[in-house]
Parts: sequence; structure tokens; C-alpha cells
Amino acid sequence: MVNLRFLAITTKQKILPENGIGCLRSLRYLSISKSANLETFLLGKQSLTNLRTLIITYCEGLVSLMPFVKDLTSLQTLVIVECEKLVLTDGIDNQECGLRLRSMLFRELPQIVSLPIWLKESAKTLQFLCIEHCPNFTDFPEWVSSFASLQRLEIVGCPKLLSLPSSMLHLRALKKLRIAKCPVLADRCSFETGVDWPLIEHVAEFLLDQFKYRPFSTTR
Repeated sequence: MVNLRFLAITTKQKILPENGIGCLRSLRYLSISKSANLETFLLGKQSLTNLRTLIITYCEGLVSLMPFVKDLTSLQTLVIVECEKLVLTDGIDNQECGLRLRSMLFRELPQIVSLPIWLKESAKTLQFLCIEHCPNFTDFPEWVSSFASLQRLEIVGCPKLLSLPSSMLHLRALKKLRIAKCPVLADRCSFETGVDWPLIEHVAEFLLDQFKYRPFSTTR
């Protein structure tokens, strides 16, 4: 199976060993779902070097992705959904990370309170970032200004996120911003009147709950 490129699995294992999936060096797409026992990965640096897409969903026992994910140098899309114990920082913040992501989605991750610093390594490549229904997400770090290629940002169902960082002003490539089910943040981002409005008025398309604005076109 060394030429296998697409794999979607459910497993009862607690650990994914290197001599299993790690041998599939041609793999481009990997989906792991509904694997309640899975806690971590033990895949080496030379494993899955061609992987482009990684989707992890409904793995409630998963506690760590590191150091596995940080060595996926070809990874472009990372999706993590409903992994209630997952901690994304996991002590690797000061280590070099090879990630160059283009798309990143977090959904229903109660342990996440901010963006993991390893995402900063994708500052020049990340184009889409979505954070959905993360009840304890409280802030964006100021270094989000380094996301020079970010074109689309979605923030949904994060009630503890109370404001946007001032560095949002520097996301000049941002074309679409969506904010929904974030009551305090929504008030601060109200069209033309919100405290944080000056940080986002340059965005071409702004969706706030059920309303759509095109502030750039109206201010020309």
C-alpha cells in the first residue's frame, strides 16, 4: 500500500504507531474520525511527508497532536472538530515548526483559549482561518498581523471573545470576515459605530450574524 494517497479510518487504538500509517509515504489525504480511544500519535519525522490534508473529527480522547503535526511540511489543510480534551500548545511553542498551512479550521474545541503559536509558522501561506463553537476562546494574539496572505476569517460561537486585537488593522489581504454568535464582539464590530469597527472597515465583505456589509465599497 505504499502508493496509497487517500485514507479515511476509524480506530480503537490509543496510539497510532509509526509502523502503521507512518509507512504510507505517498499519502495525500488522511481522515481520522470517531476514534474515542485515540490519545496521541507516535509517527516519526519522515512519516507522511507528502500529506496535504489532515482531518480529525470526533476523537474525544485525543489529548495531543504534537510532535506529529509540526513535522508535516507538505500539509496545506488542517481540520480539527469536536476533540474535547485536545490541547494544541502542548509544550512545543519554542520549537521550530515546519507547517506551511493554507487552510485551518477549529470547531468545538473547549480547551482552546487562543491561537497556538505554531500557527505563526504559516504566516506567509495561511489564506483561510475558521474558529467555530470554541466556548473558551478568549483572544487573538497580536501576532495575527503577520498573516500577510489571510483572505478569509470566520469566528462563530465564541462568546468569551470580547474584542479584536489592534493588529487586525494590518491584515490588508483580508477580503471576507464573518462574525456570528459572539454577542459582545458583535457589538464592538457594529457597522460604523462599533469600537472595533476601525480595525475591520478595510475588509471588502463583512458578515455580522445575519447581516452582510460591504464597507469598502460604501466608503469609496
